[in-house]
Amino acid sequence: MRWRPIIGRPGSATSSRCAATRPAEHNATSRIPTGTPTRPTSSPGSDGWRISRSASPPIDNLKAKLDAGASQAITQFFFDVDLFLRFRDRAHAAGIRVSIVPGILPVTNFAQLKRMAVTCGASIPEWMAGHFDGLDDDPETRRLVAASIAAEQCRRLHANGVHEFHFYTLNRADLTVAICHMLGVRAKKPVAAVV
Repeated sequence: MRWRPIIGRPGSATSSRCAATRPAEHNATSRIPTGTPTRPTSSPGSDGWRISRSASPPIDNLKAKLDAGASQAITQFFFDVDLFLRFRDRAHAAGIRVSIVPGILPVTNFAQLKRMAVTCGASIPEWMAGHFDGLDDDPETRRLVAASIAAEQCRRLHANGVHEFHFYTLNRADLTVAICHMLGVRAKKPVAAVV
C-alpha cells in the first residue's frame, strides 16, 4: 500500500492529512461531525465531534448528516484505537459506507492535552501520562515521544483497514511531516525543468 500525503487545508494552518487510498476533496461543507452531537470540539480548525462509547446517538447523527448530503466524516482526536474501530464497525453495521477519517493529535504538551480533553470530552489513556512524565523541561524528547505515539496509532489503524488520517497539527506541521515520514510518506520532489 502506498501512502499519499495531503498536507494543509484551505484557510487553515491547524490540520494536515495523510491519505493512502484516494484523493479526498477537502471541502469544509462535506466535513461531518461524528459522535455525540452535544459536545463539539474546541480545538482550532476542528469541526469533528467526540467518539462516544454509546452507539445510537452518534450513529443516528452521522446518518442524518449523510442523508443531508455529507460525503465524509472526520473524528475529533482520540488515542484509544479500539474505541475508534468499534465506532467504525458499528457505523458500518448500521449501513454507513462513507470514509470515517480518524483525527490524530500529536501531543507535544501533556498538560495542554489534559485541558483540551476535559473541554471536549475526550479520554486520555493512563499509559500516556507515563510517557510524558518528567519531560516538562525537555521539549525535544516530548516531540520524539509525540511522533512515536502518533505513528504507532496510525500503524495500528492502518493494520485494521484505515487508510486516511486527519492530523490536528495545532500549527505544528513539522511534527506531522515527521510522522508521515515515519509512516513511509514522502513529499514528491519537484521535477527539474528540461532546458
